[in-house]
Amino acid sequence: MLVNINNKQMNADCKGALAQLNSSWRAFTHNEKPMTKVQVKAVLEYAVKKGYDHTGLLTAEEIDSVIGALEG
Repeated sequence: MLVNINNKQMNADCKGALAQLNSSWRAFTHNEKPMTKVQVKAVLEYAVKKGYDHTGLLTAEEIDSVIGALEG
């Protein structure tokens, strides 16, 4: 899960991105596809719960699992 800012991809601070969700969610992608606000919120909440500092600590499998549970 990456944040795209000025065409540069980087990891985001989980708590900071969650606190700024209304303005930050559009910058998030997973597997090079844009994510919805609901997906971003769920993944960031999962990351915070796991104690992750930044999104780079999330595995693709974890993100897929969280998104899959939403679609459930």
